[in-house]
Amino acid sequence: LMELCLRRYYVPQNLRRSGIVRSNKESLNNGGSADIYHGFFGSYEVAIKSFRIRQDTAAYVQKAFAKEAMILSTLNHPHIVKFRGVIMDGVELCIIVDWMPHGDITDYVRNTPRADKEDLINQVALGLEYLHTKGVVHGDLKGENVLVDRRGQARLGDFGLSSVEKAEYQNLIETDSAWFKDLELSGLPECTVTVVTTLLTTVGGTPRWMSPERLTPSEFGRTSAKPCTASDVWAFGLLCYEVSRARIMPCLLRC
Repeated sequence: LMELCLRRYYVPQNLRRSGIVRSNKESLNNGGSADIYHGFFGSYEVAIKSFRIRQDTAAYVQKAFAKEAMILSTLNHPHIVKFRGVIMDGVELCIIVDWMPHGDITDYVRNTPRADKEDLINQVALGLEYLHTKGVVHGDLKGENVLVDRRGQARLGDFGLSSVEKAEYQNLIETDSAWFKDLELSGLPECTVTVVTTLLTTVGGTPRWMSPERLTPSEFGRTSAKPCTASDVWAFGLLCYEVSRARIMPCLLRC
């Protein structure tokens, strides 16, 4: 089913939802590929991830949307954001997940002095372990993509760069280089920007949290910079620093 849906850019009818009510007209967060809105689905308070569709990227957006929706639909864990369905109404493509009122984990520990940081880190580890046992690579693990629910529990979110480590799916979930042409890289050292720009023509991610073998794969005898479970573990280590210090780790990239 996963292979069929990804080949056809198709999301099964049983995942499609209606009756979603947005509570705001302006997006709360503008990501690289989508805008986030707050809303309601019946009694559920939800986040609405609305994919931006342009003529030159429409085919890629459809594929990215189907991939993320299908991956999320297979996940069910207390430390993964709860998937509620999708909107496909001929005008927009949206993914619906539960609303996380405490925002991301770095802001949460910064604003909550009594937060149990060790327990939060353990919760992220449990969520990541679950992903890997399902054969799913997150691909962009960082504080901004770990959210905190109303009970103060950490949940992994934003699966836009996730992939499935199954050979039959690999060719179906490659990332299109055009998607990353507007990424802001000016904060990196000049010589590193060249490396990262080349890297992003193949795969996506956030350079600060990328493992060395993803940034410069040839130096490690690799032909690909695609994320894997090991690179997720590297990013998890940096996330531990973020949570324990309540701030982003200094950039490790060097010329």
